[in-house]
Amino acid sequence: MNIKELVVYLSGPISGREKEEAITHFAFVENALEANHIVFNPMHTPKKDTWEEYMKEGISALLDSDCVLMLDGWEKSRGASFERIVAYELGIPIYYEKE
Repeated sequence: MNIKELVVYLSGPISGREKEEAITHFAFVENALEANHIVFNPMHTPKKDTWEEYMKEGISALLDSDCVLMLDGWEKSRGASFERIVAYELGIPIYYEKE
């Protein structure tokens, strides 16, 4: 039997926090999920010049994902809030880290 691995998009606050704190938070969640899922961790995105460039790449990955996992603090993040709206409007299942 061939069971498709789910692609999980991680969405959460990056800007406005210490870089190492964000890296650690996203890596912790990625490590917890990657045994059973394919994880898109935006912290692995190559350096970009602008927020808009990061968002374009992120939204593209979100569109190819099976669900999005909203990490704690997402509601304080402009980017994560936008990603949640996109997922909601397109019917991509949304889960929350605290669930």
